[in-house]
Amino acid sequence: PIVISAYGDEKAERPSLRYYTGYVREDVTENVLTLRNANGVEISDLMVGFANSGICFEYDTLNNQYLRIRNCHFHDIYGVTQANGFFKTMPFSAGMYWRWAGEKSHAEIEAAGEYAVEDVYVEECTAYDAGSLTGYNEGVKNLHMSKCVAENNGYYGTVITARGGSMDRCVFNNNGTRPMPVGSTGIMISAVDFTITNSIISNQQRQGDDPDGCGIDFEWCSRNVTIDNCLFEGNAGVGIMFFTSGNNGNLGENPGTNYDCTVKNCKFVNNNRNIGNIGGYDIFAVNAGCGGCVVENNEYLMDDSTGCETIGFELLLGDNDCKMENNVQIDAVAEDYNPLDGNDDSDREAAGNKEDRDKSVSGIPSHLQYLLGLAEGIVIVAVVCVILMIVKRKRRGANE
Repeated sequence: PIVISAYGDEKAERPSLRYYTGYVREDVTENVLTLRNANGVEISDLMVGFANSGICFEYDTLNNQYLRIRNCHFHDIYGVTQANGFFKTMPFSAGMYWRWAGEKSHAEIEAAGEYAVEDVYVEECTAYDAGSLTGYNEGVKNLHMSKCVAENNGYYGTVITARGGSMDRCVFNNNGTRPMPVGSTGIMISAVDFTITNSIISNQQRQGDDPDGCGIDFEWCSRNVTIDNCLFEGNAGVGIMFFTSGNNGNLGENPGTNYDCTVKNCKFVNNNRNIGNIGGYDIFAVNAGCGGCVVENNEYLMDDSTGCETIGFELLLGDNDCKMENNVQIDAVAEDYNPLDGNDDSDREAAGNKEDRDKSVSGIPSHLQYLLGLAEGIVIVAVVCVILMIVKRKRRGANE
């Protein structure tokens, strides 16, 4: 593969790619890096920031294969939202996004079962104040995300619009920190044949009079999406919202309705903390936003600290043919509960425990981690310099 990465000591600070030399201004409207028709490319061990968007993967050819983005940190990326217009078809700032720019429309290649790029892997990536970890995945077939962390981002945690794929052991915490008049959410999804497992969606914010603030927002006609063994905790709005947007998501019939989606084995804990347009429920369907969906074997808890008594789940708007079974209200969640698969030390470090979920996921904000790492590197360099000076003086003395 073609590799874009760092080299040398793996413990050294990651190289930093940026468009603007200082903190981003609202009039900076460029990507840090644009790759066209990327095929067989690996990007790893980089810091990307100070722009309106991080990495843009742009395609005008079909059937490209394999991308892997690993251990990249996206930061200080903001300035574009759906409310202030599109820039190069980018509707909002994000760490990375995929854009189809071919002669056929995106709707045409979707209808023909064609794709721009297949088998995209996003692994161990982080985003802090980056708008969103990912933007639209136009033309992506089989997107796989694992062990990613997105926190304190302005608009969303991440956006999934791929056809096929999975997400596992990811954490989305305290996103929606900037105004977003069209509504913010931890995960915005318009996908087909996609599975989200063993992940945490927590403390999603809602600013001022902005709507939503939910954990996951199903939009634009998702189909066959499964949410399994995930934690929804402390979100401003509902845990999951099924929304009829009037946009058919390029899937054809029955615009805006989400079909055959499943939510199972999940925990919903003290959501509805800052209710806006919709609240009081842990799962809610807006305007008959779902059909043939299954909600089963979930647990939900709401204590008095939210000031809102839970109403549980509501999927009965319109003739949506949904099934709800064995969803129970609980009094407490075990202190050692952790939805991340395996529950080993590395997963605990990524997700945090129950006591620090309201803080940075790792316990220290990402920008402070960066500064601490930089300081550590400076100290190491200084110590090496002192040792070299001592050795040099001893050799000089021996020669004299």
